[in-house]
Amino acid sequence: QDGLASNTIYDAIIVGTLSLLSLLAGMFLQIKSYFFVGAGVLLLNVFLQTRPYWGNMPWWFYLLIAGLILITVASFNEWNKQKVNKGETTFIMVLKEKVISTMKKWD
Repeated sequence: QDGLASNTIYDAIIVGTLSLLSLLAGMFLQIKSYFFVGAGVLLLNVFLQTRPYWGNMPWWFYLLIAGLILITVASFNEWNKQKVNKGETTFIMVLKEKVISTMKKWD
């Protein structure tokens, strides 16, 4: 908690290293809880440590980012629908099935 509350570079490195170790341990030992806790803490650490940068952006920049995300998701969804209607499988669908089947084997 101290590492996330204070915005020093040493705390960020310590929390980031520990979360990466948890993420890697979860991958190698195939334990879901280690993997997801490591990924969550790593993302939280990145968001909290970069808060001074993204917290001072103008409102239109947030609107631009949100619009780009919505357009990208809609375009990908439409492309995926067209591929499925033709009977083809997309790379994302194959990757999703591999990840799900692999995660079901983990503890």
